[in-house]
Amino acid sequence: MDFETGPVADLTFAPGDPRPRHEQLEQALRAAVRSGRLAAGAELPSSRELAARLGVSRGVVTAAYTQRS
Repeated sequence: MDFETGPVADLTFAPGDPRPRHEQLEQALRAAVRSGRLAAGAELPSSRELAARLGVSRGVVTAAYTQRS
């Protein structure tokens, strides 16, 4: 998956946001679907790939992916 131009290219975490990272990521993915940047049911990067891209643990990504389904 191309992180530079793909639908998850602009995912970031807001500094100072008190919510857990997995909740922030889940909300960002839902917002991407609502806005049309990410098609419902679209293939997402592997949890390892996205975790490396975002600089978080794989557990954060798997928790967000689990909540999204």
